[in-house]
This record gives sequence, structure tokens and C-alpha cells, in this order.
Amino acid sequence: MTSTRRTYRYIGLGALVKLLLLTIYLLLNSQTAFAGKKTMTSQVTFLTDFVVTEVNPLQFGLLDYSMANNTTITIDTNDVATGATTNIVGGSQKAAEIALDSIPNQSINIEVDNIVSGTYYTLKDPMCSYESSTEAACDKHGEDYTSVANGTIKIGFTLRKNNHTASPPAADNGSFDVIITYN
Repeated sequence: MTSTRRTYRYIGLGALVKLLLLTIYLLLNSQTAFAGKKTMTSQVTFLTDFVVTEVNPLQFGLLDYSMANNTTITIDTNDVATGATTNIVGGSQKAAEIALDSIPNQSINIEVDNIVSGTYYTLKDPMCSYESSTEAACDKHGEDYTSVANGTIKIGFTLRKNNHTASPPAADNGSFDVIITYN
């Protein structure tokens, strides 16, 4: 009978840990050979709140109370009335005017929202200008501008007479929100 002798070599726990650490090191280093590193900087600008002051409300003047249904009058941002101006019988026509104090050279957005019309008319199609810029639509998503320290926003609208019989001779007020945000 032949005997087979087997020899086992005992690897100590310390050697096994070293072998495991060497394997992990080689795996990690093989991946970092393809990695890149870049240190990035961050920038934060802290802004102060806007100071918003109403200078003039939107004014269509005195209108003929028997103005025909669906007739429109537009007051643009230069205070010019167009449309059925023969229905204007007096008073002044002025775009809404707002003074805006802000941090200069910042990107801002000006939007008109929450338009509440009067009983006998509908306000529609707001147009804005900031610091005498070209008039632009400022509903829905607003219009972007670059701020100045002390600027002026002008907002014009179109007024459309609603389908009512004669509007009574009385004031019929509406309102709208002007939302100004830093971009």
C-alpha cells in the first residue's frame, strides 16, 4: 500500500489580510488610472429685495358709457391711446408706472399676472417696457431685462368693452399683479 502524503501550508491570518489589502489596492488603482480630478470654485451673489413703488395707476380716462360692445382701446407704454379713441371723452390716458430700486446689472424678469377686469370691460394683452426699452409682451412668462439701480417699468393694456348693454356712468375698477424676480 502506498501512502500519499499531503502537505498543507498554513497561511496566517496576517498574511491573508495583507493579500486581501493588496488585491483591493490593485483594483482601486487600476480604476483611478482612468479618472480625472478638477477642483471647482463656487460663486454666490446675495441680493437685496426690490423696492417697488407705484408711480401711476393704469388710466384709460373718461370713456363714453354707451361705447359699443367688443370695442377696444389700447394705452401703450408711451401713454398713447389707440383704437376706438373717439370713445375717450376726457381725463388722462396713462400706462401704469412703477419705480423699481434694485441691484444694478442683474438679470430680472417682469411679469403681469392675476389680471382682474372690471364688470363692464376686460383687460388684456399687457405690454411692458423697462427703462425705455422696446415694448414687449409681459404676460405668461414675462420679459427679461438687465436691472439698473433706480429704474422705471411702464405697463400698457388693451381694454375691451364686454357684451353688456350700456355701462352705467360710474367707475369700474380692475387690478393686476406685477411680479419682478431675479433670474
